[in-house]
Order: sequence, then structure tokens, then C-alpha cells
Amino acid sequence: MYAVLVFLPFGSLGVVVHDENAITAAVISAAKIVLICFMRECFVEICNTKYQNSIYYINEIQNMPDESMKYCIGLDLSIKSTGVCVRDTETGKCSYSIIAAKLTKAQHQFKHKNLEFLCYFRDKTSKDDSFAVKEQKKTASVWNVTENIRSIIKKWKKKGRVSCVIEGISYGSSSSAALADLAGLNYAVRCMLMQEGVSFRIAAPMQLKKFAVGNGGADKDMMTDAWKRCQPEMADIAEIKDDDIADAYFLSVWDGE
Repeated sequence: MYAVLVFLPFGSLGVVVHDENAITAAVISAAKIVLICFMRECFVEICNTKYQNSIYYINEIQNMPDESMKYCIGLDLSIKSTGVCVRDTETGKCSYSIIAAKLTKAQHQFKHKNLEFLCYFRDKTSKDDSFAVKEQKKTASVWNVTENIRSIIKKWKKKGRVSCVIEGISYGSSSSAALADLAGLNYAVRCMLMQEGVSFRIAAPMQLKKFAVGNGGADKDMMTDAWKRCQPEMADIAEIKDDDIADAYFLSVWDGE
């Protein structure tokens, strides 16, 4: 009978074996334990290094007023048309973006100093597509919207500290397929914000509407009218689809938790 004592980074490991051949097996097992522990420590270190800012921001934002941020960005997410509002927390000035797969004729012709249009290519699915092809096209759309939002985030991060408010998923208002696509986009954007070290909060759709107009069941017209009363300089954009940026504005000023 032999006793094998292996020294590990976190202490020592004693192994009792019955023959010489088992000594080799015991040493190999101990080496595996060392390797697993080493890999775990590396993984934890990588996670801490890569995401510590995001985790810190997400935890601290609960106790941090938006005014401590230079810019608060409201994101009304959609595959077809995402509304973005960047609000300067010091001056209250807002800049808007609409990220769309296809712009209308009115949007192509429309010019406004506080509004930009970002268009991306969306390869629509068809009934003749296989399941795999449909999923690839949907994934590409989510990626394109997310990367356009990333470009906006990076642009404003150069000017000051940024936080975001995202409208949560409305589980009862969409078909199952549309809900799945929206959920995918919502979480893809959250992950992107974590990568960028940007704090974010989630506003429940009904809570946002109640905050904006005092009615959790408010429709798009009610939200748009309320927005134009708050932002009279944007009252002349009726010819374009403006409900997305109306929601984005109220997200940027939302004071909920």
C-alpha cells in the first residue's frame, strides 16, 4: 500500500493506492484537478475583466439618477422600425434616429436637424424558404439592428457617459412568431450594451404608457400627441411614422425602476 501526497494551488491532496500502477493513475487524476481549477480561474478572470464594468453599472444604476449621466438613450426596439432618442440630461435637448429595413418615400425626402434615418438591408423570409434559411435571415436582421444601435451608442459615448432605457417585451400583444423575433432582438441589444459597458434599465410597456399619458392602455396616437406637446419642435413631422421615436422619447425620460 502506498500513500501519494500531491500539492495543489489551494492545498494538498492525499491519495491512498494499493499498487505501483495505481500511483500513475492517482498523479494523472491530480493533474486533471489542477487543470480544471486553472481553467476555472482563467474563466472567472476573463468574465470579471470583460464584464465587470457592465455588472457594476447594472447594479449601481438602481441608486443612480439619470442626471448623473450625460446622455440617456431611449430604445423602442423593432425589427422593422426601431426608434432611438438620445437625451442630453443637462440641457434636455433630444436627437432622434429611426433604424428601418425600408424607408418610405416621405422618409427618404424628409429632412430635420434632430432626426436621422438609418437604413439596413433586410432579406425577408418567404414561404418557399426552408426553416434553416428563415432562421438565418431573421438572425441577420437582429444583427443589423443591433449593430446600428451599437454605432449610435459609440458615437455618443465619445461625448459623455451614456445609459439606456429599453422598452420591455409586450408578451400579450404579438403573434408567437413576432414575439420570438422581438425577444431575440431585445436580448441581443442587452448583451451588446453589456459588451459596451453601458448600463440599462427595462421599462414595462404598460408602465411606460401610464408614465407618459396616465393610461396604461394608451394607443400610439395618444403617445404621439403627448410627445409632441413635450417636444413642440418635432410637431412638423406628421408625414413620417413617428410613434417609434415618441416611445423612445418617453423611455429617455422615464424615472421608473
